[in-house]
Amino acid sequence: YERRLSDLRPRYANLGPSIEVFPEINWDRVRVDPTTGIARGVELFVSRDGAEHVDWSVSYALASAREQITGRTVPRAVDQRHTVHGDWSYRPSSNKWRLNLAWLWHSGWPYTPPLVEVDTLVNTDTQFALFGHWYPGEINSGRLPSYRRADVRWTRYFDTRRGQWSFFAEVYN
Repeated sequence: YERRLSDLRPRYANLGPSIEVFPEINWDRVRVDPTTGIARGVELFVSRDGAEHVDWSVSYALASAREQITGRTVPRAVDQRHTVHGDWSYRPSSNKWRLNLAWLWHSGWPYTPPLVEVDTLVNTDTQFALFGHWYPGEINSGRLPSYRRADVRWTRYFDTRRGQWSFFAEVYN
């Protein structure tokens, strides 16, 4: 796939690492004015359904999402170069329950590293005070570590006169 992005609207973004109740008043709130962008990639997907009560699928995607901001090409916040996903499920002949296992790995997302500028306000024999001014660094210039996750889900089905009910227990990291 290839998706060209043009005539992009300015947006406000919080570029720091924290999650706040009122993001509009944080130190890391900046206006981002992208001019153009592009998202492109390719995905390989293989699956098998209904083979001896077992279903499975595996996929790999190679992708890139970038935009032009003030004449520089930077990764978009959703850019993840590599993604691998696997899914396996088992169901008995009665179809009263199902066990699913899923695994996901993707390369790290971009982030904007915070910078701090320290000023000395007071430096006397009896008093010393520093002031730190935080500001966002170069937009999306850092990369988080890769992400991985494994999930297990057990589902129990109950047939009724009006349809089917399902209850499940899930463990994920």
